Amino acid sequence: MDISKRSVRKIAFLTIFALACFGFLWESPNDAISRRASVTDDQYRQNAGYLSDPLKEKDTAVYWHIPKSSGSTMKIYYGCIGLTLATQSGTTAGHETDRTLQVWERTLPGWSPVKFVNVDTSKIEGVFRAKNLGLAESGLADVVFSPFPPIATAMFTPSHQARFFALFRHPIERAVSLFYYQQVATWERTEGVYQPELAD
Repeated sequence: MDISKRSVRKIAFLTIFALACFGFLWESPNDAISRRASVTDDQYRQNAGYLSDPLKEKDTAVYWHIPKSSGSTMKIYYGCIGLTLATQSGTTAGHETDRTLQVWERTLPGWSPVKFVNVDTSKIEGVFRAKNLGLAESGLADVVFSPFPPIATAMFTPSHQARFFALFRHPIERAVSLFYYQQVATWERTEGVYQPELAD
């Protein structure tokens, strides 16, 4: 069956439109938290540096982790070059109950040890835990990973600013990648990510 380019474009547009509508109608558990934890425009402007602002020694790199857009690759890269990361792996191995900030190392078979701060900045409640523990002021993290840029700025202050950067991927490629990832992601701790029935 031959499908014209116009039909493919129409299908792609309708798929993107449907996904966008579904995204607006569906509320994840984090959506309710994020509404209560909204960050004001002033707080965002004060706590995040602008591209044209000179870098300060107290600034921290924050990677806006857009799912299926090279986040895992970035974590591996920065971990391999010896930087200390603040990401969801920071609270594994019993570190989710630590009462003070600390850096710990995790070694996976065949990999060099990777250093983590004991916070989970991939979740909204983890961002606020990091704030309460003073992550920005501690200077322990070289790179913070978070999918919530406006909320992540709450961890920072005007004297210890966030410096955001990101990698973007085509939305259709992201959707296809997520579809296949969900079929095999047995290691995912987040409910609803691993969906082996999609392989059928």
